[in-house]
Parts: sequence; C-alpha cells; structure tokens
Amino acid sequence: MNVQFLGASRESTASSYSVYRALIKQTGTSAPTQTILENSLGLTILFSYTTIGTYAFTMSEAFDEDKMVCFIGNNFKYSEGAMQLTFTYSGGTTNNGALFVSAEGTGLINGMINANGTLLEIRKYT
Repeated sequence: MNVQFLGASRESTASSYSVYRALIKQTGTSAPTQTILENSLGLTILFSYTTIGTYAFTMSEAFDEDKMVCFIGNNFKYSEGAMQLTFTYSGGTTNNGALFVSAEGTGLINGMINANGTLLEIRKYT
C-alpha cells in the first residue's frame, strides 16, 4: 500500500509486534478481571489477590524481556492524591509477575482500579 503524507510518498509496513490489550478492573480484595480488546499474542493472563494492593499474575507464555514492552493506564477511583500502578515482569524462562496499586501517602491500597477499567497493553516485538 502506498500512503501520501503532505505530498510525500511513504510505503506502509505491517506492525513488527504482536499485542495483548485489555481493560483491567479490580474492587475490594478480589483479583483483577479483564476485558480483552485485542490478543494477537494468543496470551492468557491469570491474576490472583496476594495482599493489600498486590496482585500476582501468571501468563500462559514466558517472553524475553528484551523484546517486550508494557503500557498500563491510570484510571483510578482515588481522589485524594497521586496513584500509581506498577506492572513487574522478570521475563526469561518465567511467566510470573505482579501488579501493584499504591496511593500517595497511603502505600499499597485495594479496590482502586476504576470500574470502567484501565488499559493494560503488552507488546512482543519480532
């Protein structure tokens, strides 16, 4: 396909990555749930509640962290300060990691991922 940008010609190419894109939601002490938007990776992620604000996950496949990037949104129910979502994954031969939810001045906290969901996107580059 040939695409025109402001008079210049540029050849379009297919994406060089596969993607897992989902909205995640979490309330109380329940494990996060997911609404999958796109999954060209064919990936399954299972979350479990570990302790306050900490959710372990297991992916159906391990990835080389040098070929992976993760994006996570910031849609929270907390209105009294900054919130932070941290998604950790060690890669290599393991397929485990953790999701941490924390609030400024409070530390780890439960039930703060908005009912509308926040975006989790994992890209695996070829």
